Amino acid sequence: MFKEDFGESIWRDWKHGDRVEGVLIKNGKKYTMTIFPDGSVQEKEEQNTHNSKGGGGSTYRTSVRTSADGSRQYSTHVQITSLGDLFLPFLPDEPSWFWLPVTMVVSLVLSWTPTMCCFYCLWRSCIRKAPPNLRPE
Repeated sequence: MFKEDFGESIWRDWKHGDRVEGVLIKNGKKYTMTIFPDGSVQEKEEQNTHNSKGGGGSTYRTSVRTSADGSRQYSTHVQITSLGDLFLPFLPDEPSWFWLPVTMVVSLVLSWTPTMCCFYCLWRSCIRKAPPNLRPE
C-alpha cells in the first residue's frame, strides 16, 4: 500500500521535461524510483541494511525534482515510531566488544537519572540542615 502511494506521489511531482527521483525506506526495504524527462521510469527495490537491524516501523521518504532549467526542489518526510529507530543507522553492522560496556554504562546512567534527581530534590527540601544564619533562634 505505501509503495503504491509513494509511486503516485512521485508521479504527481513530475511534469514533462522534469526529472524526479524518490527514495522510500520502510520495514527494512529501500525503494528508489526515478522518472526521467521523457516519462520513462526506473524502479529499484533492495534490502536496507541499517533498517533491518531491528525496529523497522519508521519511515523515511525523500524526493528531488530537477526542472529543465536546472533548478531543484527537495521534499523530505521522516516518521519515527521509536527512539531506538533513530539511532539504528549509527550503529556498526558487525557487533563489537567495545559497544558492550558503553551500552551498559549508558543504560545504567539513563535508568538511575530520575531516581538521583528525586533524591537530590528530597535532600534539598527536607533533609539538608538550614545554614546557621537562617536557623530560627
